[in-house]
Amino acid sequence: MRRGSRGSMTLELILVLPVLFVIIWGGSAVAYSSLAKASLQMTAERAARELAAGEAAARIPANGPLYRYGEFTETYGLPRARVQMLVQKQGDLIVAGACFRVPLTLPTFRPAPPELLEDLNGVVPDDVLASADKVVDIYRDAKEAVHEGQELWANVRSLWTDTSDLLQDPPQEFKSYSGPGGGMAGALGYICRGHGLVVTTQAAFWSERSLKSLPPLKVTIEISENGGPFTSADSLNVAHLQPASTRIRIGTTPKDPVSCYADVVFESGRSQAEDLVKNNPRPTEAGNSVNWVFYAVANTNPQDVPIAISCTNGQSGTRFLKITND
Repeated sequence: MRRGSRGSMTLELILVLPVLFVIIWGGSAVAYSSLAKASLQMTAERAARELAAGEAAARIPANGPLYRYGEFTETYGLPRARVQMLVQKQGDLIVAGACFRVPLTLPTFRPAPPELLEDLNGVVPDDVLASADKVVDIYRDAKEAVHEGQELWANVRSLWTDTSDLLQDPPQEFKSYSGPGGGMAGALGYICRGHGLVVTTQAAFWSERSLKSLPPLKVTIEISENGGPFTSADSLNVAHLQPASTRIRIGTTPKDPVSCYADVVFESGRSQAEDLVKNNPRPTEAGNSVNWVFYAVANTNPQDVPIAISCTNGQSGTRFLKITND
């Protein structure tokens, strides 16, 4: 191998290694951020569930401002002092938002010492050495900038550590959030601002008190024969049904704009009708109504078919459709 080739390979290695380190460092940061996101989601869900099930939710005014909350009991592996949480009551819905700032330590690179380049005189072509000298100068400047950044970051971490000691014993009451607006998402971004990736998430649960006061759902069953209008019915005779001629429409009207699930269970198993499979859950439409439509099957055995609908606000209801074949 010629000396010029060896010098070129050395220069290429000097240029490639920093990029390789950045890729490894970036991949680690992304992986840790994904893990933090999953842990933060479970943290927010547990906090919202505990608030909704307890009496603490009664201390939050409905449709009021955001409150900082520090009584969450579990962070699922995340440093507790670094997790910030806001809560808000939207009607009877308890919303908990959490954020976590992923600490990112700046990678440092150590350039090749000038003595090494001096030893390569006569071995490496002059043009390659000149390029290497420029690379060394760039690395020196970058090293100084990184060193200054690390000193600043160390000061910030020291300040954060002092603050974390104060946060280890959370307040026993909710504290009003007094930062900039922008809703829950904007407030979470503000309280976790700083160096590093900010991970945020939200979770919501209906308060237990509101669920106890919700009335059961009224399930409606309507049948359309041979393309005619839908009419209310409690029974269906399948003795003379033509294929794809009779449609069944089930629906309900929950108290709030939510999403609902429909479950139609025959003796042979759950219905696999297209509308029931593809649109579960289905969000409510105008007037909070929600409906599913599917075709009746002629070879269905006589039976009472339970039609159950449940919604994400906790309401549910069941009605039976009597199938006859005579």
